[in-house]
Amino acid sequence: MHHTLLELDPLRDAEIWTAIDAQLATDRAADGNANTAWSELRVQSVVNAINSSGSPERRPEVNVLVSFERLVDQASVRGVCETIDGIALPVSTVRRLCCDADVFPTVLGADGEALDVGRTRRTATRSQRRALAAMHRSCVHPDCSIGFDACRIHHVRFWTEHHGPSDLDNLIPLCERHHHAVHDGGWGLTMTPDRVATWTRPDGEKHHSGTTIDRTDGKGSRTPQLA
Repeated sequence: MHHTLLELDPLRDAEIWTAIDAQLATDRAADGNANTAWSELRVQSVVNAINSSGSPERRPEVNVLVSFERLVDQASVRGVCETIDGIALPVSTVRRLCCDADVFPTVLGADGEALDVGRTRRTATRSQRRALAAMHRSCVHPDCSIGFDACRIHHVRFWTEHHGPSDLDNLIPLCERHHHAVHDGGWGLTMTPDRVATWTRPDGEKHHSGTTIDRTDGKGSRTPQLA
């Protein structure tokens, strides 16, 4: 076996993994991969992403989260400034990117953002995905670190059985493994309006209860974000 190590700045690292994760989503949906181990599938997706890197029609998109005050105030150190996976970025780099980037204001609960859509549609809207990404770096299972982009958006109260709405307070990111655990493995999952989730094992014993929000300003409080 060979080991390949790349030491990259945060921005180029994010570009590489954005391309790999996009390829992973494609490969995961391909016929014959339903039972492929996650580790094997990810390795093959790295190879496939490299082999398709010359395609001119697809350029990796990098999602960056930065608090407004940190973006505009040279002296501010409050709020986040990081990639969607939680990798810290210099605010100077983000200011440079803003020169030719699409900037989406994602203030949770802000006017103009369709965060709650009830049962008019089953899947999360782009606005909802941005809002969820502003709160969650990864799968919300307490023992999981799979990144947000590799997760499915799960209805805590199921869309079909429980008639759960596609509203922000009913949506959370779950990786493939824990999504199957909830739907097929007998695990229980509930969540309060302030996003405190309780996980229950198939035998009925409580496994964990705590906040699902893992993207904060470092002082335990939520701050408005730009995504």
